[in-house]
Amino acid sequence: MNPAVIIAKVTASGIALHLTPDGTNLRIESDHPLTEEQRAFLRKHKAPLLAFLRDHPTPPPQPLSPADEDAITEAIQERAAIREFEAGEPRQEADQAAQAATRVYRFRLTDRPDLWRTLIAPGADLAGARLILAQQLGAERILDIRQAPRDF
Repeated sequence: MNPAVIIAKVTASGIALHLTPDGTNLRIESDHPLTEEQRAFLRKHKAPLLAFLRDHPTPPPQPLSPADEDAITEAIQERAAIREFEAGEPRQEADQAAQAATRVYRFRLTDRPDLWRTLIAPGADLAGARLILAQQLGAERILDIRQAPRDF
């Protein structure tokens, strides 16, 4: 099995794989304990995963582009306007609630592992953002997904 597909498969189940600092082992991050099946699967594919991760180091996420920042601002303003006009909230409260609910995620796909893309997903936690991407792009293509820092 292709290591990029394996990584996409485990990422879709909420598991992130990285190399240890010395590059000799896998570091596994998960919001939930791994099942024995998941552990066995990772052990079985450990060698090709290590090789792939060594050959394709995770680039740090680039800063949000001006276009991303504009899209985030637009999404916040749109949600605030909806809250103000449909729910009758005062504009200041609507702005604060819309900003608090906005979540921005950075993700990479198997076909371009060097490129971080942006997903604006108001109200979605990491699992929800992963589901949105899986539905839109296919779970097998998602290599990595992370919540962006809240600097908007």
